[in-house]
Amino acid sequence: STSAKKLHSASNDDIIYTPLHYYRIVEFLTVFGVLAEMFICKQCKQNVKFEESGNRGFDFKLIVACACGRREINSGPLINTGWEINRRNTYYSIVRHIHTAANAVFNIVCKKAVEKEKEENIKREKKKGTDEWHEEECFANHSGSAGKMEVDAVKEMFSWSEETFGVKYMNYIGDGDSKTYKAILELNPYDEDFPVVKSECVDYVEKRMGTRLRNLKKKKEKLGGKGKFTDVLIKKLTTYYGLAIRRNVESVTEMKKAIMGTLNHLCSTNTNPKHENCPPGEDSWCKTRAYESFNSTIWRLAPKHLNSGIKIMEIVAFIVAGIFNEEYSSILRIENNEFARNKHWTAL
Repeated sequence: STSAKKLHSASNDDIIYTPLHYYRIVEFLTVFGVLAEMFICKQCKQNVKFEESGNRGFDFKLIVACACGRREINSGPLINTGWEINRRNTYYSIVRHIHTAANAVFNIVCKKAVEKEKEENIKREKKKGTDEWHEEECFANHSGSAGKMEVDAVKEMFSWSEETFGVKYMNYIGDGDSKTYKAILELNPYDEDFPVVKSECVDYVEKRMGTRLRNLKKKKEKLGGKGKFTDVLIKKLTTYYGLAIRRNVESVTEMKKAIMGTLNHLCSTNTNPKHENCPPGEDSWCKTRAYESFNSTIWRLAPKHLNSGIKIMEIVAFIVAGIFNEEYSSILRIENNEFARNKHWTAL
């Protein structure tokens, strides 16, 4: 095509643009340092020096200094009180007046919307067919604040339970909000002989514990810090607190013991151990109690009050390790190996 031929025949040399007005970002020292070495003053025939002053953003006043004196050159035209290249003054002016502009636009738009609505109403008033208006269809089933919506919904559930389903709700599971439960008590849907009992949500109780621990840390400034009452420790205490409640819902005593066990476990030190309330056994999350369970098995096979040599203790330790890893099947494997090696061996 003709365009392709023109592009093919065009020269690759840089084209020099000579616009009347433009901006460029240059490195001051490099450019004006070279110019200072090349130029001299036309009057005093001395070297010139380029400086800058009146900086505003990217813009500045260029100073040409020589033996004749100093001459200022405005490197950009002024618009009101700001340089053209520096848009911040204009931006701030827009921000200051944007509310007035938005309000004016809003009034104009609303005025047009009202006029349009009036036109539509006039058209609808010209009724056709029967002289009866259609009934309005509204699906709203609640009037009032959003916070009262939950209270009204729960009250309706308890009020209609007998009539609709033939049942009575004995327990109300709440998230700690006392407004709903208070409304149920005031409603008294089943009379005094069948009171509604509130059951606290464990997640909310756990969350409330974490909130109180964090508030305590804020009040007592010395509690925080490295190795002290940190956020990691608070999260761990909160999680263990919730687990202790969930795992012991049938016994208040065991629940209290589990809660205090986690607290004492985290406060325990080598010099002052506090593992008496930790769960025992090899499956215990407390490594100390699991280790003690291993030791107690060793002492049952080799009691402390009897003198046992190092060989006996090694054999007992191996047997107990096998029991902990593979239960009592490890004992049968030991007997089979000994019988295969020495057929006259008799197990006791």
